[in-house]
Amino acid sequence: MIKIAICDDDIDFMEKKAKQIEDIFNKSNVADETYSIVRYHSGKELLDNYKGEGVDIFLLDIDLGDCKGYEVGRELTLRETDPAIIYITGYSENVFNAFVGRPIGFVRKEYLDSDLEKFVYDAVHHVHKKTQRIEISGKDRKYELIADEIIVFEVFDHELKITLKDGEKLIKGSLYTFEERLKQFGFIKVSRSVMLNSRYIKKIDDDEVIMTSGGRYKISRSRRKNVRGEYELCTKR
Repeated sequence: MIKIAICDDDIDFMEKKAKQIEDIFNKSNVADETYSIVRYHSGKELLDNYKGEGVDIFLLDIDLGDCKGYEVGRELTLRETDPAIIYITGYSENVFNAFVGRPIGFVRKEYLDSDLEKFVYDAVHHVHKKTQRIEISGKDRKYELIADEIIVFEVFDHELKITLKDGEKLIKGSLYTFEERLKQFGFIKVSRSVMLNSRYIKKIDDDEVIMTSGGRYKISRSRRKNVRGEYELCTKR
């Protein structure tokens, strides 16, 4: 089931958005997808409760009563890996503030009827992609891992170390074996022995990548131009 959170201090407009979402999910494109909608009237209410509700997609109005929607989005981005956020506002000057993290999209209220459907489809696709699994087989063992929970692949003395959000795995094998498959999941090769999940990249400097965890990985000289280009492609979804 997909759970969608709507956060808006305007109750009437919130109900309009809820009705639109219901209509979108009843269409043939996602008609087989079960869903539910949870409503929050303030940023604080959302941040205090979304975990327990198991929210997958966030529709955030930028002009909330207690704070700005992009402030809520910033906090969600700190707490979650690449959350599915759609920003909604009536003011075009808020566009640049709104793009915190990597939101699914930005919708002006005046274009809600025409634009919301596309972004909801994109958000559903994003949620499914985050749960995709990848099989990693070595000479000694095999793992089936959720791609989104893998942070780094590193080679050490003929062993492949897989760093996860909640631990690590080791197998005997080479990075080359999985390289092409990993690229499909948004992994970027920064050197001969390291591939990084682009979702966990915080910053790219001239010769190193800084991860959201604080880890730093050197970029080989031959990969410097490619790393930036590949990262830009990943951030465009």
